[in-house]
Amino acid sequence: MSTTLDRIIEEARHLPLDEQRLLREALDREERLAQIREVQTKYTHTKTSSDDFAAQKANEIALEDRHTRRAQQ
Repeated sequence: MSTTLDRIIEEARHLPLDEQRLLREALDREERLAQIREVQTKYTHTKTSSDDFAAQKANEIALEDRHTRRAQQ
C-alpha cells in the first residue's frame, strides 16, 4: 500500500466510533455506486426498453404474416 493510503487508514482508526460508522457507510455507498456504474457500462448498448421489445415483436409478427401469405398463395 502507498504511504498515503496507510496514513488515511491509520487516521480513520482514530476517529470516534460514530464518525467511523459514517465513513464506512460513505465508502459502502461509493462501492455500490461503482458496481452500478460498472454494470451500466457493460450493458450500455443493450436495448431494454419496452418500446424496443414491442417494436421487435411487431416486426416478428409482420414477418410471420408475410410468410403465411406466401405459403397460402
